[in-house]
Amino acid sequence: MSDTSLLVPRLVALALAIVLVGVVACYFLVWDKYPKWSFPRLSAWLILFCSVVGLPLLQLNAFCSLSGHRRVDDRLTIAIVLVECALGTALGVWFTYRKRQT
Repeated sequence: MSDTSLLVPRLVALALAIVLVGVVACYFLVWDKYPKWSFPRLSAWLILFCSVVGLPLLQLNAFCSLSGHRRVDDRLTIAIVLVECALGTALGVWFTYRKRQT
């Protein structure tokens, strides 16, 4: 497959990476301010957990569906997914560290 036909699946993977980073940031900046065992905070934690686990799987599935491949053999898409997971984890650790400093 040519690189032009892989453009759309790569853009979808990149867009979902931005969504995951936004969900992590939104959790730590907004939803984390609720009391510890309140319903909004527990539901936000569930959304965060499902997003962190589900969005990389959705990225890989969307790539396979849009490109027509049975497996992901595009190095750029794999790099996007790995960097996005690392960035989401690092952002969560940084927000937790910053919260405990104040």
